[in-house]
Amino acid sequence: MCRAFPTNLRGSARIWFNQLETRSIDTFAQLSRAFIDNFIEGRRSARPANYLLNIRQREGESLRSYVQRFNKEAVQIDEPNEYVALTSFNVGLRKGDFLFQLCKDPPRSMSELMYEAQKFINAEDAFEARDEFPSEKRKESED
Repeated sequence: MCRAFPTNLRGSARIWFNQLETRSIDTFAQLSRAFIDNFIEGRRSARPANYLLNIRQREGESLRSYVQRFNKEAVQIDEPNEYVALTSFNVGLRKGDFLFQLCKDPPRSMSELMYEAQKFINAEDAFEARDEFPSEKRKESED
């Protein structure tokens, strides 16, 4: 039963399960108790949806880091509301190209927003890599 348990887990529950120390659980009763302690009873301290309005992209923080931090906080929301999450994410973004893009063509769901964010992050990574490699090659050829 312990081996079949993780096949049904998603999101933070799967992360929690994967972080369990090897051989720290001996029985299914222990596993279920640990799960209940962490997710069911722990839900009492969950945050309201409007808590997400407090999350802001910090000065100099990358979009990747902001998305990760936002998602980490979003999984702690007691009764998630997609509209509140979308609005909170946009309100927390610093002015820049990605926010401009979202204002021009607003996403209709969190999954669409995260898809657009990932595309933007990938483009930023490619742009940074392009700037790094040519200068290294120039230095090598000069030597």
